[in-house]
Amino acid sequence: MSFCHRHAAQLGALLATRSTQTNEVNRCAALLPALAHAAPWRVQRLRAALAIAREQPPRIVRGDGRVLIGKLAANGDAQAHPVVWHSLVLAYTYESEQRALTSAIDAVGRPPT
Repeated sequence: MSFCHRHAAQLGALLATRSTQTNEVNRCAALLPALAHAAPWRVQRLRAALAIAREQPPRIVRGDGRVLIGKLAANGDAQAHPVVWHSLVLAYTYESEQRALTSAIDAVGRPPT
């Protein structure tokens, strides 16, 4: 963190011109002081998103997506927009498992016949 404090001006200028994509909220936590310094609107957006999540927590289902995705989509709200999130562990699975999950997701997106 001391690095961020020592280089706050340079980091602020850089962060104002770049976006950082991270997959883990905890990875972003260490950047919060620099983001607050460089881009207060990002902190405001984060706080607004957290407030919504507290009021309307997402339904989280853990399991094998290859098996669950079809069942969950069939039993879901017709007006909802399902979101499939997976951890980075997918990159370490067999290619056949990756294809099976992709096929299951594609099947959910197809109109009924």
